[in-house]
Formats: sequence, structure tokens, C-alpha cells
Amino acid sequence: MCQQPLGPLPRRVRAGKWPLAPKAPRRRSLLVCAAFDPALTWRVLERFGVTNFAAAPTVYRALRNSAVPDGVALRRLSSAGEPLTPDVITWSERALGLAIRDHYGQTETGMTVVNAWHPDLLADIKIGSMGRPMPGYTVEILGLDSEEPAPAGEAGRVAIATSSPLLTFRGYRNAPEAGAARFTADGKWYLTGDVASRDEDGYLTFASRDDDVILSCADNSSTEPARAPRLVHIHKRGAAQSGFRQLRCGFACGELSHVRVRL
Repeated sequence: MCQQPLGPLPRRVRAGKWPLAPKAPRRRSLLVCAAFDPALTWRVLERFGVTNFAAAPTVYRALRNSAVPDGVALRRLSSAGEPLTPDVITWSERALGLAIRDHYGQTETGMTVVNAWHPDLLADIKIGSMGRPMPGYTVEILGLDSEEPAPAGEAGRVAIATSSPLLTFRGYRNAPEAGAARFTADGKWYLTGDVASRDEDGYLTFASRDDDVILSCADNSSTEPARAPRLVHIHKRGAAQSGFRQLRCGFACGELSHVRVRL
């Protein structure tokens, strides 16, 4: 974002040839930012009367450290890119009177799991859940060691049926082996590389990347459930879980935190 519109889009942008704005042929102006700044973001939201705002949870955590301007006209808040922790939703409800709706997707697939805003799909959110599969995608949780659906509540690999009408990914340019590795041997499923669980109501909850699991005493431990509570403190900028080698269990979980210090 910036404080001034850049004017009409160049021809290549209007024609959809720039990845920055492939679906903006009718947009009059494009807003770009140099570096994220919480205070500037609040000013832009207020000045331009932004009603729908989407940002990563990290952005929301930074915004909660600045006062909310009186003129903000936000009506819908969305998030994606990383797990949305409960403390951020609690803040948005208290400070803005709005709950943030989490979503999940990838560059290869677009948004596939959502807490949808459309009136026909609108439903109560479940704190910690990234929502339910969006129409046009068949999303399944496959077992960690099999290609069968995992039981409800059990962590497994997030997979999308290749028969899904909105799934267009077929591989990576000049990297056929990397592209092939994204699919099951029978070609029926695209593997996102993420681990999640599904509850009885069909809501999905992110757990980790499939290579972000710590094996400790024969138990697969996802890092996200342990990391998320450590981000609640307002002065913590980041947290991570790591496996530290241990003789008895192979690995033990340890915490690394990035703390903001104010003098």
C-alpha cells in the first residue's frame, strides 16, 4: 500500500500479463507498499475507507500494538498464510467488533479451505480452524502413511482430488520431478505438503508442514499446537518449535522465541 494511487494500470497489467495483478483488468489504480508499517496501514485503511481487509496473522499482531483510528470503516476481516491464533481473533473482536475469518490455500491451488463470506456459505467460525473446503475443490485428509482418509480428529496429509474442477495445477515449469512428487502414485490426489485434521462437522485445523513433525518417543508431534500459545504474549514477535536430540526419546521438543524489547 502507499498513500497515493499510481494511476491507470499499464497495458500489460490490464491485459493480465503481470502476476502482480492478473485479475484486475477493470481496476483503475493499483496500490503498492514498500515496507509494512502498522501506523501507515491504519492511516491507509482510514483514508481510503477500506471495508474488506485481508492480511497474514503477523500483520494483525503488529496492528494490535497501535491505536485504532476512529474513522476506520472495516466490515470484513480475513487472514491466510499462517495459522491464525485465538488471541488475534479475541483482539479483533474487542478492538474492531469483528472476528477475523481464516482461510487456507497455496500458490499452486488458490484458496481451497475457507471460512466463507458469501451469504450462501456463511457459517459460524471455529476458533483455530481454517474452515471448510470451498465449492469446486474436493479436499481430503489422507493418513500420514497411507492414501486412505484419516479418521475424524486425526492428523493427516491435506490432499485435493485432481478431479476438482477448480484445481488447475499440473506441475512446475522445467521441474517435472518436483511436479510429479506433488501427486499420489495413482494420480488421484494433489498433495499440499501440509498436515491437518478434520472434525465431525468438516472443519479443518492446520497442524504443520508434513516435514515439520518431530518424532519423540515414537510419537509424531506437530510443532504448531506447541508454538501457537507462545505467540499470545503481546511482546513476542515470533516463536518456533525445534527437535533437540535426546538419547532416550530420539528428539525432545524445545522452544525458540523472538521477543520485542522496549526500553
